[in-house]
Amino acid sequence: MVNSAAVKQYDDYLFDVVHQALTFAYRYSGQQYSPSVLAQFMARSGGSGKGLSGLDGAAQAGLIRAMIDRLPMQERHIIAARFSANECESVGARLALLPVAICCMGTGCHSTRAADALLQKWFGLKLNIHDVADMYGIQRNAVSPAWRNVRESMKQIWERAEEGAFRELQRSGLIP
Repeated sequence: MVNSAAVKQYDDYLFDVVHQALTFAYRYSGQQYSPSVLAQFMARSGGSGKGLSGLDGAAQAGLIRAMIDRLPMQERHIIAARFSANECESVGARLALLPVAICCMGTGCHSTRAADALLQKWFGLKLNIHDVADMYGIQRNAVSPAWRNVRESMKQIWERAEEGAFRELQRSGLIP
């Protein structure tokens, strides 16, 4: 049996999880498309949406982004690099993380381009680490530990960012 009070309370939140809220905030565009006739009709008939369109949606996206701006710099950048639909913002955020990647690569392996390639790999670029070694003139036995260090460093920053975003969004009542 479903507890209707619990369902009602859960429905009061705008988003179910942190990723949903961040995806909305970083990819919201009030000018995405004009609503279809069917969408306009459903909106008048009291559809199940949460009112996140137009100025309300833009304001909500701005509020979420302002909450994320309270996080430390690296955490803000990793969230923007992962969620932003704006390529300039995404690339800028990745570039801001580049010094972190270079620092954690270890001695003897300080190629900015290799660090950028490994960082892009962490964000999902399909890339073989041995190809990175060949492209940037790095010893193959040096690129594996460098990748491991970059991956671990970005993972730690991401976990802190995700935890901070969760704290901020939950405190504001946007997620359960």
